[in-house]
Amino acid sequence: DKIDEVRALFEFSFTSDSSNILLIARDKTLDVGDFTIVAPAGAINGTNLQVGGVDAFTVNGGTLEGIEGTIYEGMFLAYARDTDDAGAAAENISIQSSLGVAEKLYQSSTQYSDSVSGLITEEINRLSGENTDFLEEITVIDARLLLFQQHLIDKYSRMEQAIAQGEAMTSQILAMLGLSNN
Repeated sequence: DKIDEVRALFEFSFTSDSSNILLIARDKTLDVGDFTIVAPAGAINGTNLQVGGVDAFTVNGGTLEGIEGTIYEGMFLAYARDTDDAGAAAENISIQSSLGVAEKLYQSSTQYSDSVSGLITEEINRLSGENTDFLEEITVIDARLLLFQQHLIDKYSRMEQAIAQGEAMTSQILAMLGLSNN
């Protein structure tokens, strides 16, 4: 019987106490809750409107755009007030927004699966970077191993030469003394 209430449980909602404001677009991850936009009297086109004493929206004709770097970035509102009217009255516009369960799940999954900045992509990039570092370390270790291997080959080769020379000298001494190797 209460399909609208069930629907509201799952989706993003946006309401305003002013008929001058409508939501045009929003960033899919926007979660701003309840806030009040303070619109001063007079012409406001090209100025910024504040929320809680901080610049939050740029007025661009009949559009309010969330300022980059604020939590309102990515929010675009249609504003029916004549923003060039010097005689326009000031108003405080209360807005309520909320994320439903499905919206939160979607945003959470996007946080992981976004192919550019998702957590999975970041982890893949981090691991790829580590793999590159490990490959560089392996290359260095392999080069050092080859140098050590060549050092050992040279060392044992000299030892074999010394043993062979020693055996040859032993044979010569024994031959001079008239003794045999037996």
